[in-house]
Formats: sequence, C-alpha cells, structure tokens
Amino acid sequence: MKRIILLFCLLSLSWMAQAQTTGIPGADSLRLEAIRSKLDSVATTDKAWRTPVEISVGTMPLPELIRNVAKTGGVNIGIKGADEVMATCNFSNAKITDLVYYLCKEYNLDLDLVGDIVSLYPVVPLVEPKVVQIQY
Repeated sequence: MKRIILLFCLLSLSWMAQAQTTGIPGADSLRLEAIRSKLDSVATTDKAWRTPVEISVGTMPLPELIRNVAKTGGVNIGIKGADEVMATCNFSNAKITDLVYYLCKEYNLDLDLVGDIVSLYPVVPLVEPKVVQIQY
C-alpha cells in the first residue's frame, strides 16, 4: 500500500512539472513530440537539416543565435517574439534538427513548418478562465 501511495505521489509530481508551461498535464511532452515529428519531416526533404554545425555563444539574444545557426547550416529558420531571451550555449558537431529541438525544449518555443521554412515562437501558456459565482 505504501508503494502505491509513493508511486502516485511521484506521478503527480511528474505531471505537475510537465504542466508548468501550458497548464495542462502532459501537454509539454505532446508539444515536444510534435516538434520532433516536424523536424524529422523537414530533415527528410532537405538534407541540410541533418548536417552537423559547431556554434559557441557566450551570451546572445536567442533570435541572433537562431540567425547564426541558419546562416551556418544553410537552412531557413525564423523566430519571433523572443527578443529579450538571452542564450548561452556550446554545440559541437550537433545536427541542426537536434539543436532546434533542444532550443525549443530549453527556451519553451513552439514550431511551425512551411515547406522547408521553420518558424519558432514562444509558447503562450494556457490560462483556465475563472468562474465567477454571483450570490443573490
């Protein structure tokens, strides 16, 4: 019985950690699965997405990092709405798909795909509407 309670507590903590960004348990893992799927599909049509890149950055705005990755790898990536986010990283021999997936996971970004153009944008957390109860 104690093991079941402990397991339940651990699962609850895991669900709460996943729900931090979106407010819905498991939504973050679903978002990341969708991102991985989109990146894999663009990598099958354009081999530049599978090429390894080397990039080392002290502290730089995230859009500037994305621009440098796109320029270095010869891929089409755009980012909007994350101008204030600062990034520090060192990638050595990392595939562009893995690098973009990491950035989406680390900086809470989502991804849209149009052909071989990837558009990144910050995830907007879902907020449950408050129910107002009126008493007469």
